[in-house]
Amino acid sequence: MGQRVIHSAAITGLRHDTNYEYRVRHWRAGMVINAYQHVFHTDYRGSDAPFTFAAYGDSAENWRVHNFRAVQRQINDSPAAFALTLGDNIYPAGLHRSRTPALIHC
Repeated sequence: MGQRVIHSAAITGLRHDTNYEYRVRHWRAGMVINAYQHVFHTDYRGSDAPFTFAAYGDSAENWRVHNFRAVQRQINDSPAAFALTLGDNIYPAGLHRSRTPALIHC
């Protein structure tokens, strides 16, 4: 197993009450091996309407990616406005000995 790479991006300038589509591509050796596409909706300005969200952690076991994908499918099919991961994301290679030191005492 190689090192896990976590990417993030700050998105600014979004309009309220608007749908946005995004795509993520997983590349390996110069080829796309997986692609993910989804839509999210920004909130209403000044709204105090209730909303739902998904909170989860440790959705994969021993690098069994089908468990992770099953959780993601359930979240995508739910009415959740967003998802919050609760942890167990500190193992770049999936092994205790490879845990990210900066995240151990968080």
